[in-house]
Amino acid sequence: MDKRENISVPSKLSLAYYSRTRQTERFMEKVLEQIQIDVHRIKDEPLEINNSYVLITPTYDFGEVPAPVETFLENETNQNNLIAVMSSGNRNWGT
Repeated sequence: MDKRENISVPSKLSLAYYSRTRQTERFMEKVLEQIQIDVHRIKDEPLEINNSYVLITPTYDFGEVPAPVETFLENETNQNNLIAVMSSGNRNWGT
């Protein structure tokens, strides 16, 4: 049995992202050229996402998550609605 048959995509799905150097923001701009989807930018002010979402975040040093993303994920609603994480960065810090 193909495991993909059991995957269900939420009817309401959005993206949440954090960008410090604009690299992730530029990536999101390219995504939005291809698909229509709700996008939420994580900043220093509180943000709560009340539907399923995919988190897109850079990592620094040895895979450390930026502080604003950690704060965002401390919110229980955000924790419960998170379905996937995509991280970006370079390979200078290891594989």
